[in-house]
Amino acid sequence: MAIPKTALVADDENHIRAYVRIILNHLGVEQVYEASSGVEAVESFEQNRPDVVFLDINMPGMTGLEALPKIME
Repeated sequence: MAIPKTALVADDENHIRAYVRIILNHLGVEQVYEASSGVEAVESFEQNRPDVVFLDINMPGMTGLEALPKIME
């Protein structure tokens, strides 16, 4: 299984995003995009088209569960 080159981490907690980014970089992911809300996650996905997306379920404005179908379009 190939390691993705790009990833998007969406979580409203900065320290969680930072921790996941460190892990992903350690695993060889070259670019990690970050979002602090579901709205930002959808926007970042549309702009960057990352290979993999990590979504927190509970985020302000738009939850990860609400953002997922928009990303899947």
